[in-house]
Amino acid sequence: IMIEGKHYLAHRLIYQMFNPDWDIADNSRDNQVDHIDCVRDYNHIDNLRVANQSQNLSNGEVYKNNKSGEKGVCWHDASGKWCAKVTSNKKQYWGGVFDKKEDAITKAKDMREQLHGEFVNHG
Repeated sequence: IMIEGKHYLAHRLIYQMFNPDWDIADNSRDNQVDHIDCVRDYNHIDNLRVANQSQNLSNGEVYKNNKSGEKGVCWHDASGKWCAKVTSNKKQYWGGVFDKKEDAITKAKDMREQLHGEFVNHG
C-alpha cells in the first residue's frame, strides 16, 4: 500500500492503526509483525503481534524442501539415524540422534516448546 509516496505492508499498517505508539518506520529485525496463524493475508488485529526475526521464523511452517516432512527432523548420514535440531536466535541446538523417526520428532517438539515459547509452531 502506498501512502504519500511510501510503500507499506498491509499487516504493518493495520498493526500500527491499533497500536499508534508502535514505530512503523522501524524496519529492523527486532520490529517485525508476525501472523500468529501463519496465514499471511489474514490481517485481523487479533492475528498480529510484534516479533523479532527469530520469533517470526520460529512461528513458520515446515520448509518446502524439508525431506523428512517434520520440522526440526532430518536424516543423519554419518550415524544412519534420525536427528533432531532446532534453531533459535541464530543458534542451532542439537537434540541427538535416534533410531526411530518418531523419537526425533518428539525431541524436536520438546526443544521447540522450550526455546520458542509463545511463538512455537510445530509446522
